[in-house]
Amino acid sequence: SSEDNSVIHPFLMIKMNGEPTDLIDRLSSLCDNVDNGMMLGKNAYAATIARSLVQIADILLGCFVALSSVICLLNLVNSVKGWIGGRAQELAVLRSAGMTEGQMRKMVLFECMGIFVQALALAGICSGLIIHVIRKGVEIIFGNIIVPLPAAGGGAAALLAAAGLVGIAVYSLKSECGKDMFESIRSENT
Repeated sequence: SSEDNSVIHPFLMIKMNGEPTDLIDRLSSLCDNVDNGMMLGKNAYAATIARSLVQIADILLGCFVALSSVICLLNLVNSVKGWIGGRAQELAVLRSAGMTEGQMRKMVLFECMGIFVQALALAGICSGLIIHVIRKGVEIIFGNIIVPLPAAGGGAAALLAAAGLVGIAVYSLKSECGKDMFESIRSENT
């Protein structure tokens, strides 16, 4: 009876489009070391794979954040334009009573600031609870792993959302003020 001396080598196939990255270089050096007969310790092999998987997860999470940010921005544009468009009659009456565009802009920006503060408080509470649950879940499943709190990213997102809200509100108000005042008063849009 002949013995089967074949060895099954586990491998990870990653299809890349473009130039090699640091991730590919590390995986390639790992494969080269194994093919040349130099055995890596179990810990070094696991650490290299873990670093590679963390980089892949970071890229996927970054893409997810970018996609959700675009969806949220489009939702914000739709909401603000609808809110200001729904107030067309009220804004036209205020203009006919003598309110200047600057006063109207100030009024709308103060209202936007109030809405933003309420939304920020609600998002902070909800996000804090979700992050806490995720941290505890990761700790229970994987042991003592520290998931850093994304305070800088959250602050940057809040600043970008505030700037986007102000820009969208000013743009929507400017386009609404450009419409015929009497036509806006007569319209049955409310």
